[in-house]
Amino acid sequence: MRRVPIRMTGTLIPAAALWINKVSVSRLAARVIRNHFRRRGGTKPRMLRDEMRDELLRAALGRETVTYGHLMKKFGLPRGDTGETVVGVLGEIDRAESREGAPGFAAIVVRKDTGFPGGGFFCWEDIPEGLRRPKERGQDPNLSQAEREYVRAQQEGIWA
Repeated sequence: MRRVPIRMTGTLIPAAALWINKVSVSRLAARVIRNHFRRRGGTKPRMLRDEMRDELLRAALGRETVTYGHLMKKFGLPRGDTGETVVGVLGEIDRAESREGAPGFAAIVVRKDTGFPGGGFFCWEDIPEGLRRPKERGQDPNLSQAEREYVRAQQEGIWA
């Protein structure tokens, strides 16, 4: 099997891993794949974060969304907003992805009833100021048209 180097690290992976659904994976996705093959630590929180990241990566590469409920059930976590909760772990994953120059996965984690992230998504500090919500509005699932368009743009960036 032909192996190809991943830019910046020289890591070799099977060329077939760079093709998913007959579509070439972008450089950004190649970086995500490279990070996937790095050595991982053995602590439980780290393993949980890595397993959730792998789940989100599969969804992203398949151009799919994942519900909070699916992640809660699969990983046995409450939804919450900090610590070992779905939103807390998702925040850790997104910060790590951002440090690597990759988009996070938060925009593809959605509510079952709306198909969009919860209102708390717009409380994160990296949301553009005109869309950022105060914490007290984080529980409001109703999104404006501008918020919906922002989420769709973020999703397309993740799926690119």
